[in-house]
Amino acid sequence: EAYHVRWFARPSDEELSELYSRAWVLAAPSLYEGFGVYYLESMASETMVVATPNPGSNYVLDQGRAGRLVQDADFGEAISEALESPEMRADYVARGLERVGDFSWEKVVEDHVRAYELAIERWSRGARAG
Repeated sequence: EAYHVRWFARPSDEELSELYSRAWVLAAPSLYEGFGVYYLESMASETMVVATPNPGSNYVLDQGRAGRLVQDADFGEAISEALESPEMRADYVARGLERVGDFSWEKVVEDHVRAYELAIERWSRGARAG
């Protein structure tokens, strides 16, 4: 079976959304990502992610539970396996959709508010002690 790979240098937001929704796999080899929003965008679009380990992919893909993390030497084979296995893709898509929920606006705001509350609490204890 032939696979079709296309490169899009700078797609618009609309084009990107359509590309995510039509793709079976997002292939993301990267030495470094601080966060990697495109992992979330892909998972939210029900597209499996195959990535190399880096700080962003490890965190967003939940250490490989929400997307497949493989070393460079295994990257091509991992993409082929993902394309050939609808069951594997479905499993990663389900876990990816679950993981995306950890980054909802409500969750992000809740986490930030809690961080500020902890900082104020620690500062208050320090101010009283000094």
